[in-house]
Amino acid sequence: MKGAWQRMTAYGLRLLFCSISMWVLSSAYANVIPATASVPTITTSSAASYFFAPHLSLAVAQTLSTSYSNTTSDTHEASPMPTGRNRLLASLANPEVALVLLMIGIFGLFFEFTNPGMTLPGVVGAICLLLGLYAFELLPVNWAGVALISVGAMLMIAEAFLPTFGIVALGGLVAFFLGGLFLMNSDATGVTLSIPFLLGIGVASVVLLFAAGAMAATAHKRKVVTGREEMLGLPGVVTMVGDQASYADVRGESWRIQCREPLSVGDLIQVISIEGLTLQVVRQPFRK
Repeated sequence: MKGAWQRMTAYGLRLLFCSISMWVLSSAYANVIPATASVPTITTSSAASYFFAPHLSLAVAQTLSTSYSNTTSDTHEASPMPTGRNRLLASLANPEVALVLLMIGIFGLFFEFTNPGMTLPGVVGAICLLLGLYAFELLPVNWAGVALISVGAMLMIAEAFLPTFGIVALGGLVAFFLGGLFLMNSDATGVTLSIPFLLGIGVASVVLLFAAGAMAATAHKRKVVTGREEMLGLPGVVTMVGDQASYADVRGESWRIQCREPLSVGDLIQVISIEGLTLQVVRQPFRK
């Protein structure tokens, strides 16, 4: 291989010398030879074909011969493998995924603010909201559409607190639908959100908020089962009657009681209110 490269170098120098000589001769006899005369010329490619190319092909053939075995110059098509980060970005760069993440983020924060201490909706909502905004940053979106979607979501949330008989929710659904239509810059990508997808997300959001409002109303009407208020209406048995104070056994605990009617030991009573550490009771018609 070393000898082949030496021969290549020698023929290359020979070619350079021939080119310089031809340039000098053409410059020296430019005024002697008529302009119309035909002057023999040789191009670099022709010179290479005469002097250099045979030895170059020989050198390449020798280069492909190694001490291990004869090799070939065949190549194979290589397909790059995407990294995990690239796969995540590709999945986020989907307008439908971005819209779903945005809605989950808004509703998650809504449930966290209306039910402090739940923690999970707030954490999931914050993460999804940030991912949704980042996905919109990757896409050629119309931010007026994003604003309409946000306004629509807030109107649907307001329906859970305002007695408008669905008018605000309907307005929010219309704003959400229009925002979805204007969301993508179709001139740049040709991608738009499908109408069935937008209607499905909007209707599902309204149903979810109505269900949450119904659950909240039921919870407010439910009887309190913790704290002092849970004792209201509980029955008890008078255990001691005195001039200064009387006591009754209520739910296994001894409480000081007051009653406008005379009481006797063993009378059944019912708690009607609490004043400090004293229970206001009424006597039941039956004795234990």
